[in-house]
Amino acid sequence: MPALTEDSWLIRSKRVAVTALRWFLNFIIVYHLTAIVALLVTGGYEVDLFGETVSSNRFDPLLLGLIIGVSLRFGMRIGWTNSGLLSVSAIVAFALAEASLRIIEPPIAEPALLQMHRPSPTLEFELVPYSRGSGNLGESISINSFGARDQEFAKKQVGQYRIVVLGDSFTFGYGVELKDGYVKRLETLLKNRGHDVEVLGLGVGSYQTWHHIEQLKHRAPLLRPDSVIIGFFLDDMIAPVKPQPIHPHNPFEPRLAHKFTASKLWNLVRNIGNTLEFRLRYHRGQEFLRGISERKDYIAEELAAHYALETGAISDTKSQQIAGAVSEIQAWSLQTSVPVLNIYIPDASQIDEPNRQFINRKLAQEFADKGLDFLDTTPAFESHKDPRELYLFPLDAHTSPTGHALIAESIAAHPALLRLLTE
Repeated sequence: MPALTEDSWLIRSKRVAVTALRWFLNFIIVYHLTAIVALLVTGGYEVDLFGETVSSNRFDPLLLGLIIGVSLRFGMRIGWTNSGLLSVSAIVAFALAEASLRIIEPPIAEPALLQMHRPSPTLEFELVPYSRGSGNLGESISINSFGARDQEFAKKQVGQYRIVVLGDSFTFGYGVELKDGYVKRLETLLKNRGHDVEVLGLGVGSYQTWHHIEQLKHRAPLLRPDSVIIGFFLDDMIAPVKPQPIHPHNPFEPRLAHKFTASKLWNLVRNIGNTLEFRLRYHRGQEFLRGISERKDYIAEELAAHYALETGAISDTKSQQIAGAVSEIQAWSLQTSVPVLNIYIPDASQIDEPNRQFINRKLAQEFADKGLDFLDTTPAFESHKDPRELYLFPLDAHTSPTGHALIAESIAAHPALLRLLTE
């Protein structure tokens, strides 16, 4: 038997190493393909594999891993010289794709939440007219020339009834398409019932009660509304009084800057991943099932101001500020002769929890004392067959398209609105 020379040992070692690398890359490719299929089927998974937890809820990292694995495996097959040429071609292709996206500028390739807000000297921050892009959950966002997430506002037609809706991110329609938000669903419902009506939304994420009042006084009148709806949410009452002085700023920029890059191509991939994750969220059984209970614990343990509003552990000063805000709404309505319907949208932590509905009762009493119409949609949420479907769990605590539909139906059936539409 011939002796094993150093050269032959190196050759065999290289062969073993190449074979091992080939099998490793095969495993990487099969793993990522399997994970992508599993994600399509389940919407998100978490399993124990040989003592290690394997989980995924997003497509983009899996797709990136698959591309790297396939590229390296293909490179081994065609040789590293040809691989270099292929890499150069891929870089050119990616550059052309990036350039094309910059020319076409599709909204899905834009980091909308970064650039759709700007500082405001009167409102702290506001929406940037004509900005557009994709939200955190893949929803399309387009801001019109008035600075609202809506279609362009046309000149008010003779005989047409116009409703302007004010509010925060729930009214803005965070996480859902414009047509799926309660503002446009309400318009569709009323039109289908024969009313010549248009419903215009001025909702802005993170606006508080004092922002709604400022919009009521200075922006809503520009649209000549026949009536106004204000959509309140739990945390709107954290700041019922306008601060002095105003500090213009964009509160979203530092929070979201790390989520997007300057690359349109990467934004496109990420936003597609957001959209798929949103649409498949209900398949993530265990996480979805925990949604409401986890929200209740989170509010109680982490958000003291929210929990205080839920349970009534607020100061006399805060109570007086809330009453004062309602008085401002009343004064504006009396001065302009424009009716205001005030609605409350419940946090998931309040569902079937009467002891956490203090703010609901507080607002109902304050508006009743001032002779203003009020609608608490909490009972409608509680009567739904599965309240979990009304929120974007497990991704987010905002209302889902189903929740928005329920809000719109509740408003459309309210006696005050029906009376106004038929007068």
